[in-house]
Amino acid sequence: MMVVRHWYASFVRDRPLGGDMTGEIAGSDFWRFSLKFYGRPEVRDMCLLLQEANAADVNIILYLFYIGGERRVLAAESILDLVEFVETWRKNVVLPMRQIRRKLDDGVYLGQGSAETYRQRIMGAEIEAERLQQEAMFERGKSFVFRENTPILAAKGNLSGYEAVLGHSLQIKARTDLLVAFSEHANGVSDP
Repeated sequence: MMVVRHWYASFVRDRPLGGDMTGEIAGSDFWRFSLKFYGRPEVRDMCLLLQEANAADVNIILYLFYIGGERRVLAAESILDLVEFVETWRKNVVLPMRQIRRKLDDGVYLGQGSAETYRQRIMGAEIEAERLQQEAMFERGKSFVFRENTPILAAKGNLSGYEAVLGHSLQIKARTDLLVAFSEHANGVSDP
């Protein structure tokens, strides 16, 4: 997931999804977890580092932490199934939108105001594409077999499974910092 998650978190505080003005965010428990957890600056930074340095899918990482919080550890085969399940959507929808948004980030096209308005629209579409990916992942995950463990050990196990799928280790500082942030999150410490 990208920088847009931070923008989206502030966006939904002002305009809740689904037309409900009670302040409740529409979507699965996974989506709501992602917005809250990724809303932590250190989580956002480490996820983006893993995305850039390790070609990791931030939505997969967030899912692995979400199910870790549910005390579930997935086998590497289930993680691979999930990665393959979303890959076409990610490659053909999410990543192209991200590339367009990034090209517009410098604001040199058509003048600052025009490009920024369009970039915000692209960002909104990119976020919605990511939400749709997460909702599909959430539904797919209902069929997975898992073992149970403590939330932090489940999250560690899930990250190890993802590393096996990727064929390489995740950047160690980012991995460690995410696990610390998840532990704090799970214990209700210093959430924004």
